Amino acid sequence: MAWLNSEITWAANEGSEALLEIIGQKAERFNAINVATALHRLARCHRDGNKELAENEAYEFMADLWEWDDYSTPKSKHVKT
Repeated sequence: MAWLNSEITWAANEGSEALLEIIGQKAERFNAINVATALHRLARCHRDGNKELAENEAYEFMADLWEWDDYSTPKSKHVKT
């Protein structure tokens, strides 16, 4: 879904609030690449850390899409690959 990646990138360029809004509205349609892009862009928006981000519902939804094995390797739980 390349169009979703374009929206994620556009929103990230507008700022964290726009990006979180896109995530909140469209995360259920994300594939693995969209999830990776969104998380990467969020990290870039919040390089210094942000407690509000960690408590944001859209961020929590994104983080919950992944599980970690014993080797700290992410594995998709609910994302189409």
